[in-house]
Amino acid sequence: MKIIEVTNAYGSAEEALADWSILDESDVESVARAVSRQMARDYSHTLEVEDTYQEAVVFLATRPRAARQALAGGPGMLNRWLVQRIGNKFLTEQKRRSEHKSWEVNQGQLEAQGY
Repeated sequence: MKIIEVTNAYGSAEEALADWSILDESDVESVARAVSRQMARDYSHTLEVEDTYQEAVVFLATRPRAARQALAGGPGMLNRWLVQRIGNKFLTEQKRRSEHKSWEVNQGQLEAQGY
């Protein structure tokens, strides 16, 4: 077992293990850009292209083995895999945010109840 010391150089163990060489593989960066444009277009009220691109490359670098397996099926397979993973991440975050009530809404409900 290889132990990695997380120091000030890294924010997390995942970041210390990131394999950025995945971006040097053929078609990976172009797929990441295409996915970021697609996600930003599909979720224009929530996502921006550059933010989604950054998420995509971090996702690829922190899961290089799975990304290479998807890429072995061709760029289309990597695109589909990445869209599903990024989509799941943002949809989960969006769902959690929508379940939260703002302080003002809670305050109004308390006032209506006489508190």
